[in-house]
Amino acid sequence: MKLDLCHPRYVDELAIAYPDLVIITGRPAWPWQDEMIAILLHKPNVWAELHGWSPKHFTPALKRDISRRLRHRVMFGADYPLFTYQRLVDDWKAEGFDDETLAHVFHRNAATLLAQLER
Repeated sequence: MKLDLCHPRYVDELAIAYPDLVIITGRPAWPWQDEMIAILLHKPNVWAELHGWSPKHFTPALKRDISRRLRHRVMFGADYPLFTYQRLVDDWKAEGFDDETLAHVFHRNAATLLAQLER
């Protein structure tokens, strides 16, 4: 795999070319989490699903923005059986996210996205 092909700039180009296409990215875009944050803030048709990583390994910027500017744009994802659901839920809680943010990440954002796709 050529790592450069995983850069979020390609998501940005796709979101520009197809503004009506809903794009769901997977994983936290390491090592380009700041670039992915910028795309999520700028492109309303891009969402992030954060499977495969414990939130304790997210960058400080991603952790901060999940509680703020990305509160309605990111979704919980697991990587079962590598990570159990309980372990990941505990990790999210241990990072100090408030209950409202966790409700959005764990289920509300996915419900919002799915409702949007039904239209």
